[in-house]
Amino acid sequence: VNTGSTAQAVGTGADVHGILPRITAGGGVNINAFSSHMLTGDSYAGTFAGTVALSADVIVVNDTSRTKAFADGQKMTVGGLVNVGADAKRTAKLKGFGAAVSLFGVGAGASVATATIGGAIDAYIKNSDIGAGAVTVSASSDDKATAEAIAASGGLGAAISGAATIATIDPTVTATVDNAILTAGNAVEVLATAKSEASTDSIGVAVAGGLAVGGSGADTTIATKAKASIINGANITAGSIKVAALTSTPSAKAKSLGAAGALVGLTATVSTAENKAETLANVTGSTLKATGLVNVDATSSTLQNADASGLALGFVAAGFNDSTAKSNTKTQATLTGLTSLKAGSLTVNANGTDDNTAVVVAGSGGLVAGSAASGTTRADSNTKAAIDGTFTADITGGDAQLSA
Repeated sequence: VNTGSTAQAVGTGADVHGILPRITAGGGVNINAFSSHMLTGDSYAGTFAGTVALSADVIVVNDTSRTKAFADGQKMTVGGLVNVGADAKRTAKLKGFGAAVSLFGVGAGASVATATIGGAIDAYIKNSDIGAGAVTVSASSDDKATAEAIAASGGLGAAISGAATIATIDPTVTATVDNAILTAGNAVEVLATAKSEASTDSIGVAVAGGLAVGGSGADTTIATKAKASIINGANITAGSIKVAALTSTPSAKAKSLGAAGALVGLTATVSTAENKAETLANVTGSTLKATGLVNVDATSSTLQNADASGLALGFVAAGFNDSTAKSNTKTQATLTGLTSLKAGSLTVNANGTDDNTAVVVAGSGGLVAGSAASGTTRADSNTKAAIDGTFTADITGGDAQLSA
């Protein structure tokens, strides 16, 4: 899926100090773009033969849609709220099943399912001069990806089965005020929010008289980027100013199961759940003036779970199982190179939380039996709250807080 949804107000002025198209309204102005996708797919393949039976199914879904809302080169005088918002809600759900059975010979079955959600969600005000009761620029995504695959095989001589699933969520979500003059009696808010949930589940089962090999792999990756920014000489005057980026991963799961039973039974399973989210809130090279709070906030929370299980039975039985849950996230809130800052109070906060769990279950049974298991968790996080550069700051009536 490669589609676009755009809401816009566009003028011919390239500079906020030039002559801009004018919009005057007693109420409010809403510029909103919304995308909603539900992608589902099932794939089945099966073969039955006397000597050699082969089957394979593959199902792939890739959503790279774009959602954009913006005001560019506008002059607005509005009594109420000016709202520029881009939102996307997308779901991909896949199931695959492959089976092969041979009465007297070899049976081999494979199943692969891949779900990817990416693209971009973008909201911005650029090269504009806006006076309003309040101004909000917001971009949000809510994405879910699920991939399941089962491969089964059977044969009197040999049976081989393999299942693989991949789920990836990696959109870019941005909310920006770029080279604009905003004046509001109440709040100016710039918000980027991304929620991502993904799971993979793979099962490979093989049963044979001679040799049976059952394997599966599951890979789940979250690489969402959420960024809220005020940049390039923007000048903001308001009751309060908020620049906030939020990413959340309630669940990123990868689960694999392999089972084999034969005179010689072998299994292998690998599960990986990884989060590489970036959450950035920044104000750069701009002027901020608020009678109340100026708040720059970046918050990230993630949960990864990897589970690999294998069972091998036979006169000779062996298995290898590996699960890895890891996070490599970046969460930053920064004020950099401002022209000036005046506020009743100031808060710059960055908060990142990662939870990684790896589970491994290995089993084998036979006259000669052995199994190996490896479980790994790793967290590499870059969390930063900073005020950089030399500029004039006037904080009156409240506190200035910097925390990470």
